[in-house]
Parts: sequence; C-alpha cells; structure tokens
Amino acid sequence: IALGAGDSPTFDDLTVTDLTATGNVTLGDSGADTVQVEGFAKIESGISYGVAFKNENYTVAAGDYMINATAGNTLTLPAGASIEDGTVFVIKNGAGDASVASPVTIDGNGSETIDGDITIYLESPYASVNLMSSGSGWLAF
Repeated sequence: IALGAGDSPTFDDLTVTDLTATGNVTLGDSGADTVQVEGFAKIESGISYGVAFKNENYTVAAGDYMINATAGNTLTLPAGASIEDGTVFVIKNGAGDASVASPVTIDGNGSETIDGDITIYLESPYASVNLMSSGSGWLAF
C-alpha cells in the first residue's frame, strides 16, 4: 500500500511486517484497542501517557495507565479476566496527601488479590505502585 502526504486510511485487523513511519502516527482509536508488537520495538523520542486525576472513588478502566489519586479515596481495579494479561497500571499519590490515617486505598476486583491481599494502601506522601494483571489477580512491582 502506498500512501502519500495527507492520506488518512482506516484499516481493521491489519498485519504489517515492516513499517517505517515519520510524523504523527495514530494506532487505534480508543482505549479498548490493542496494538501488538512481536519482536523488538524501538522508540527514540519518548512516550507520553494519559494521566487520570482522581479526587474521588474510581473504578479503573482498561484504557487507563497512570492514575494520580488523592488520599481518602478508593480505586477499584478491573476484573483481571476482562483485560489483557500483562496490563499495567501506575497509581500515584501525586498530591502528597496520603497518610496512615488517610491512605489511597486500592481494591482488587471482588475476590481478586494484589500480591495475596484483597486491598493495599498508599500510606506515604507521594507513594506509588505499579500493578500488572496476571489474568486472575494483580502483581505489585
């Protein structure tokens, strides 16, 4: 397929074996899209992630990545079976207001656990945790 400047083609379920792109390239049109790279991917200029700022209880969505949460609120993770294994969320107390008395609470979905616990807490100012789906629970790293 040869594309010229200004072309905006749309493809569903496209397999590409060799791609070189310059300028702005958008892959997917929503948080529910999956772009899979097999092999090595090299990014030379950085990556920008969307940040969800939450100052209330919130159910994390599959399309989220970075969640900046204030103290005293609960984040509920999605069911592991409803998202891809290996999906990662980064949760941060960016306001620095977390404490033992008023933590950011992170709940697994239903009986799903986070490193064996149903609930974990960010109890220190500016604390953060990375969570990865194992398909039936969550791993903190």
